[in-house]
Amino acid sequence: MRAQRSDAPGSGEELTCFGCGYDLRGLPPGTACPECGLVPVRALKAHGSLDHAPPPVVLGVSWRLVSCAVLLVVILPVATTSLMLFGWTLVLPSLLALILPFVSWLGTATWQEPSAVHHRLGAGDRLCLVARWSGLVWFAYLGVLLALPHAPNFQVPMLLLERLLWLAGLVQVLLLGIVTGRYAAWMRDEGAEVLLQFINASLVLISVLVLAGTVIDLSYGRLDLGGSGLIGVVARMLAGITLACGVILSAKLGLGALWSILHRHDNTAWDRIRAEREREEGAVFAERIDRMDEAGPGSAP
Repeated sequence: MRAQRSDAPGSGEELTCFGCGYDLRGLPPGTACPECGLVPVRALKAHGSLDHAPPPVVLGVSWRLVSCAVLLVVILPVATTSLMLFGWTLVLPSLLALILPFVSWLGTATWQEPSAVHHRLGAGDRLCLVARWSGLVWFAYLGVLLALPHAPNFQVPMLLLERLLWLAGLVQVLLLGIVTGRYAAWMRDEGAEVLLQFINASLVLISVLVLAGTVIDLSYGRLDLGGSGLIGVVARMLAGITLACGVILSAKLGLGALWSILHRHDNTAWDRIRAEREREEGAVFAERIDRMDEAGPGSAP
């Protein structure tokens, strides 16, 4: 009877008993395992944190998050410093356009692990797919920036296109932030979740400012790179603060992923002890059921 499958509706997730490995798909939550009688075992895998996922999943998530952290923590401060010291205005947006598509590809991976499915990071999740492929908008943004100096007769339409692509890029980063929030919840990192709420709110405000600034600039017949006036200054300052928060968030999640790798052995040992304890409880539960069957109806457990 081990590892039996159920084709009941809603049984698309791979949920197995933590104690004996019995396939629990199709059974209502809270139902005892038909094989060993354990009741809470279904939730242990579906609602578990990243620390207790299988080693390949932990390693896969960890190297991706660490790579994102390295890209953002190392490269972006260098670009910001070059902008402040040397005035290379295209360095920061160019690096953003080159880095963010790779960060999107690394940070939106999906997994077959039941706990990943529970946190909406399972294979085929639509939001993850949209956040990944919409990162290509940054390549288009970089192309417009590079083409601006070579098209003096099309400055206004290209600047308008630059604003629209920048706005689309902000929306893409917002989607990426939502996916990152799912990883933070999977890692049980409440500090990262709070930081993400601030970043997402800032991205929404920046998008509103960019849209309002574009409308105002068009009404006055002035359109330049990055936006002019007080709205453009405020949007750029808020974007810098949000970018700094994003760097901190990436470092935090990257360190958390490394922590998961370093403590994988301890977590595995703890899982083994818990499984043994629950198998013993399941045996006791089965013995009580047997005694009730032998005693007949009306007997107390």
